[in-house]
Amino acid sequence: MKAATLEAQDLIQKDTRQAVEIYKEVTGDKTSTDEILEMLKQPGMMRFDPAPQGLMKTAEHMYKIGTLKTMPKAWTDTFLPIAADLPGN
Repeated sequence: MKAATLEAQDLIQKDTRQAVEIYKEVTGDKTSTDEILEMLKQPGMMRFDPAPQGLMKTAEHMYKIGTLKTMPKAWTDTFLPIAADLPGN
């Protein structure tokens, strides 16, 4: 799974148009390819990282407001084990 994620990330960076076309085929999204490509030009939109980012901050907030009944000790408690060696937070 991790290798597939990294492969997808590489495709998104090298051939964004093809990645968008695959996305549209899989999801059935009717938005034009060019419109999606324009959206992806916005700051931060092309930053993809297979490692979870900010998960513990989100979990802390959800715990404080009562959405989570138990606060996880680490981000790895809430994520797929296959990603445990990634530098998430």
